[in-house]
Amino acid sequence: MMGHMVMENEKKIARIPKKTENTGKRIMVKAIFLDLDGTVHLDGKIIDGVSEVIKKLRTMGMQIFFWTNNSSKSRKEIMEKLKVMDIDAEEEFIYSSGYALAQYVKERLPGMSVYCISDGGIQAELTASGILVSENQTADIVAVGLDRTFSYTKLEHANNALEKGAIFIATNQDETIPTPEGPKPGAGSIVAALAKASGKIPYLIGKPSPYMLNLALKEHKIKKTEAIIVGDKLDTDILAAKKAGIASVLVLTGVTKKQDVKMNKKIKPDFVINSLKDIPRILSNRG
Repeated sequence: MMGHMVMENEKKIARIPKKTENTGKRIMVKAIFLDLDGTVHLDGKIIDGVSEVIKKLRTMGMQIFFWTNNSSKSRKEIMEKLKVMDIDAEEEFIYSSGYALAQYVKERLPGMSVYCISDGGIQAELTASGILVSENQTADIVAVGLDRTFSYTKLEHANNALEKGAIFIATNQDETIPTPEGPKPGAGSIVAALAKASGKIPYLIGKPSPYMLNLALKEHKIKKTEAIIVGDKLDTDILAAKKAGIASVLVLTGVTKKQDVKMNKKIKPDFVINSLKDIPRILSNRG
């Protein structure tokens, strides 16, 4: 029943002010893409007011998507994690870099086997898509994401596969991930180690690459002018929005602070807010 109620609300359209003009015009928006780490939660701990504001956004007619560079968990696991935080989410509205990677392999590299460096999320999504996950160093593809048990042995095996001609794919190149205790090493640190060892540059699936976002827009038939991006990182969330030509909102609950925004002359969000709970003030109901 809850799923049907959400879908009914999500058929409506909300408006977001167009900051770059002072004409008073508004653009029609029906989809909002929320980053997870640093925007919705910090290392699994929900950020104050987020659950309530997501419910409010849905009453305003917003179609809510969750998208994340973190490939540690499958979409099903992310859905369950969000439910614990009192956030209703359906699997089809969750886009992880692990899921996007599986779709990329399925569509563009069919029949190939994949050696994974991952906490398990990539393996789960590949298996769900009918793709062979291999421990063999002769695998056709090496897929790298966040792996908290990363070791020299894993690095060596992945490097051996690349030396034999495997395709190098990275879920993301995030140097760090936000936590309540401060930033911790992200998947980008592991990707950098393998890139250095192999001398190869990976194909990037997650933000700021447009692939994951374009996949979601395509699967749900959403126009770029109908969406906005909300996240806490300039070089991933906001840059991805800029590359796609989509309006962007930066929240200051993650790794980016006000001084970072001022110092960065190349990547500028359309809006900057303290927390996701402040976003209703830049949106208005359809009227």
